[in-house]
Amino acid sequence: MRIVALQDGEDHSSGSGTIVNGDGLIYTNRHVAAEADDYRIEMFESPGELPAPRYHASLVGFPWSRFRISCGRRVHPGRGRG
Repeated sequence: MRIVALQDGEDHSSGSGTIVNGDGLIYTNRHVAAEADDYRIEMFESPGELPAPRYHASLVGFPWSRFRISCGRRVHPGRGRG
């Protein structure tokens, strides 16, 4: 998985993350989540392919923690944000 941090709709930074439960909670490092106002979660379909956008997410993390937590919302193909 790849997390793309967006600032004013533009790519700002990116990094990896870990899905921790079926509700869409994702752990990632602070430097990935910092200074962004939206997040795009991309999933890899198979090794060697480019990641495909699957979710948008918002920050629900704790600023004193090493990790930030984002909760994903499904992206519906052809409809933008879901």
